[in-house]
Amino acid sequence: MTTIALGDTHGRTYWKHILEQEPKANKIVFIGDYFDTFEPISTDSQLANFLEILELKKQQPQRVVLLMGNHDFHYLPNAQETYSGYKHFLALLLQPYLQKAIDEQWLQICHVEPPFLFSHAGVSSTWCQNHHIGTNLNPLAFTLAINNLLHTNLKAFAFAMGPNHSPYGDDACQGPLWIRPKSLFKDAVPGYTQVVGHTQQAEMSISPKLTLIDTLGTAKTYLRIANGAMHEVPVPTI
Repeated sequence: MTTIALGDTHGRTYWKHILEQEPKANKIVFIGDYFDTFEPISTDSQLANFLEILELKKQQPQRVVLLMGNHDFHYLPNAQETYSGYKHFLALLLQPYLQKAIDEQWLQICHVEPPFLFSHAGVSSTWCQNHHIGTNLNPLAFTLAINNLLHTNLKAFAFAMGPNHSPYGDDACQGPLWIRPKSLFKDAVPGYTQVVGHTQQAEMSISPKLTLIDTLGTAKTYLRIANGAMHEVPVPTI
């Protein structure tokens, strides 16, 4: 069993080269943040790239997993909050596609392949408790409970200022789109190796408790999990 996980996309097309290098991968997990690039990638190109990724999901629904990031969340019609990089013009173009992708369950918040739990930023015990999600549920029921909130309680994934008063999201009460590694490491739901993006790293950080993979824009690497072992792999030469 081989799973590959790609850090924050932000309009980049590296995924195409990665998939060419990984034709036998059983599962492909996009960790989210398809938009709001700080690189010279046009709004039209970002939207076109997302639609190509969405089409890949539709063609291979069991193989491809599309997770949502905070830079995707704030474009939802009912999100009612915006973060850095938000573009009103992109929102007008994007909202119909994004909402349909959620309604048809092409996009989700988290994905589990025991012992690995994938989400954009991570899942804390405090957030689960605040939203009445039992951390002792079996993995399928646990992730289903979280993903269902995308349809029943969208505000569960909004930015939530906590005791640290961190504008950066470094609080255990923050949800799977916002929590930062320091708070997540202290309060991660037990029993999983969490694989997350959201916080850019100079190079990938791999450990049995928390693996940080937002490196497409820095080290230009992605994560390969083969037979339970995690490896940092360079993006093919472009």
